[in-house]
Amino acid sequence: MTLRMEEICEVRPPLSGELQSRADRTPWTEKRRQFIVYRGDDQVGFLSFDLGFEEGLVIYELFVGERHGRQGIGTAMLLEAEKIALSLGYAQLVLRPEVLNGRLSGEELTCFYLKREFRRSATYEGLLEKSLIDLDCSGEIRYGQSRRFCSHGLIERMERA
Repeated sequence: MTLRMEEICEVRPPLSGELQSRADRTPWTEKRRQFIVYRGDDQVGFLSFDLGFEEGLVIYELFVGERHGRQGIGTAMLLEAEKIALSLGYAQLVLRPEVLNGRLSGEELTCFYLKREFRRSATYEGLLEKSLIDLDCSGEIRYGQSRRFCSHGLIERMERA
């Protein structure tokens, strides 16, 4: 799936109704990067990150428009979030799952992230983390790759960068 992400700042472009509502509830700051997500010409989602935390790049909000749900857009947005995190020098993504629209229960939302290789934080209750770096069989760090198999078996993700 091809998505296009357009960063927005204090002055925001016209947004569709529910995306406007999400953006209005998520104020812009210098430590927050926000994106409108497009599939073709359709605005399908809103993605917001908080910068400056040593734990990782914080996904403040990931929202998929109601008529675009369950089409793989949320998963594609997470993949884009990984690219952004790595480009900013972060080794992991961090989030606290929160139901925004009632389409999913809290348990379903947490399960969505756990299926995409997020893990419960050992340090912060309710927080989920996803490491974005791996060690390959030679011990070298590989960035932006999922779990890998080699002749030595599964190489587990590093817990912390």
